[in-house]
Amino acid sequence: MNMILGYFLYPLARLLDADGGFQIPRFSKLYFHNYRTASLQRLRSQRWGLLEIGDLDFSEEKAWRDVKKDGVDTAARERRCKEFAQDAARMPTFDVEFRTREASAAWSGKVIVLTSAHTYSAGFDLVAMLAKNGATVIGVPSAQAGNCFIDGLPFHLTNSGLEGDISYKQSLMFPDDPVRGEMLRPEVELTYEKLVALAFDPNASVILALETLRHGAAAH
Repeated sequence: MNMILGYFLYPLARLLDADGGFQIPRFSKLYFHNYRTASLQRLRSQRWGLLEIGDLDFSEEKAWRDVKKDGVDTAARERRCKEFAQDAARMPTFDVEFRTREASAAWSGKVIVLTSAHTYSAGFDLVAMLAKNGATVIGVPSAQAGNCFIDGLPFHLTNSGLEGDISYKQSLMFPDDPVRGEMLRPEVELTYEKLVALAFDPNASVILALETLRHGAAAH
């Protein structure tokens, strides 16, 4: 969803150069138990040749730090473009558009995105992508943090029969911004006081968004 929406809102070059942070996975026995098609050999070829079961993989962090230091070079940009094209190829209708680039960055207006306490997972990733590209965030802060642990692996304890999930990956969407990493606070926040003033209207965030747009139009 991020890729498709981003494609219609922003120039492709801008998306390819975007700072998406990095993730640090741990490839434990439980990981391979849950992902039966994965293999240590494949991961070694894709990530790090000395990777062993139980290791933490810091390759994405290293790549992120290299980009922070030297910028996105031509080779990295071409690799990202190739990965973008491969993802597009999995969605036939979008792939047709991506090959022609007719509607790339077609939107030129203001982008406003609403959040709530129930903005999680892929929804939060989408908000973060839009916010990093200048969108105005309005509403209630998301319950999910930008820097957190994600991707749970289900497990079952043989003796007790207890079941649960445990994360195998640390995700840092805002590695150099611990404040936003802890809470992606909206620029126009729906506080309790504002909610009272709007008589607890269930569409309060939408009302704030419309007011923000009106004030912006008046300013121009």
